[in-house]
Amino acid sequence: MTLSSTLRRPVGTALLALLLAAASPALAQAPTAPGPEAAQPRAPANIEGAGSVEQMTRELAELQKAAGLLPNPAKAVEYYHNARIQEDRGQPEEARKMYLAFARYDIDVIDPYLRLATLIRVQEGKAAVREVYAALKQRQRAPVLDFVMAVNTDGERGRQLLGKFLRENPDYAPVHYMLAEQYSEDVLGKQTIDDKRQEFEQYGLFLKADREGRLTRYYLDHGMLGQWLEKARRRYAILEKELALPNRPVAAFVRSNAGWMMSLSFPEAVLEVAVRFGEGEFRTTGFLSAIDPRTGKTLPNPSVEIPPNQIGKRIEVRYRDGRDQWVGPFPIIFNPTSELVRENKDILDRFRNAWIAFSGDGKLVYFTHLMSYRCAIESVAYGFENEPLERKFALPPCDEANPYAIPSSARPYVTAPRPVKGVRVQITWRDGTKTEVVDFDRATAAR
Repeated sequence: MTLSSTLRRPVGTALLALLLAAASPALAQAPTAPGPEAAQPRAPANIEGAGSVEQMTRELAELQKAAGLLPNPAKAVEYYHNARIQEDRGQPEEARKMYLAFARYDIDVIDPYLRLATLIRVQEGKAAVREVYAALKQRQRAPVLDFVMAVNTDGERGRQLLGKFLRENPDYAPVHYMLAEQYSEDVLGKQTIDDKRQEFEQYGLFLKADREGRLTRYYLDHGMLGQWLEKARRRYAILEKELALPNRPVAAFVRSNAGWMMSLSFPEAVLEVAVRFGEGEFRTTGFLSAIDPRTGKTLPNPSVEIPPNQIGKRIEVRYRDGRDQWVGPFPIIFNPTSELVRENKDILDRFRNAWIAFSGDGKLVYFTHLMSYRCAIESVAYGFENEPLERKFALPPCDEANPYAIPSSARPYVTAPRPVKGVRVQITWRDGTKTEVVDFDRATAAR
């Protein structure tokens, strides 16, 4: 019976003994306590050759210099040394025998157990890993067995088991790396902002444990630790930059004669958007007749009309992320007056060529565009042709209830003392700042 064929069957205590016998007949002779205590976990076996982790690490370094397979391994570190060589040579069954022989020493280091689990998983699947390690748990106490079983459990259940393991073993620092991996894009496929936060936090705790010297005790071969630290530092730096970006909904407000419209943008793909005003209930914004290529689902409507009777009340937004979890609520700051001023100023800044228009004969100069967006303006100074800016154009007061309407009593033009070729204009904004002087040539200006 080969080790591979044995692992394809349910693994119990008897079969585990066969596995250990295949690895090393001497190690297979496990004492059996009589009575009910026989089913209880035993203390780590006191087998000659176990040694401390620090001692084994030093011995392993010396063995690796020789770079040869030991014909008669007799110590835990020697079994591990042989397993690594056989694994590198593409001899998985022989490597598994050596890893199982190492496991009999019940030493709480993670790299041999993770490497054994990888060999089993590649050929038999994760369920076989859990079976083998559950059988090992009947004979041994090393916490690494629970750790590897959790790592080899998929999805939310795996994250829950790792979290449970960490609560029961709060000093077991390597679990932070595996928790970070569970929230990574490699595992999830698509990450939400919350997933990135979880990954960032766990990598940070793993790196903190390294700075405090709390990691090496869990690794026999520091090659695996070095790889983990390299990835943790790289991902931590990337996530630190990504999470420094705005990670909450951003609102933009647009005022028309019909009222206020709020347009929302999000830092990630969303499945649904809900908004509430004041103490009211959250209400969905609905959906557009379009598919979001990031989610493959109907695109939520990002725009919301603000009812006139809700202006001035608190606005809150929440959304469902890519993992169907509600995120938020997030408060939205909305000051109608400052938003109206900002919007009007933005329009006037972007469309400067529209400020002034002339009649065909050059006797009338129109300020209609400035009058329409007057809520951002404190005053308008102008002068004909090369005159100094000593004239003031009179604007009607800003009407926030109907800001773009021009009162019937207002005159949006001035009469020039003569046909003019151009006009010079400077605006003083409501915050006291001024534009540069802008020259308008009648020959090229709008009419």
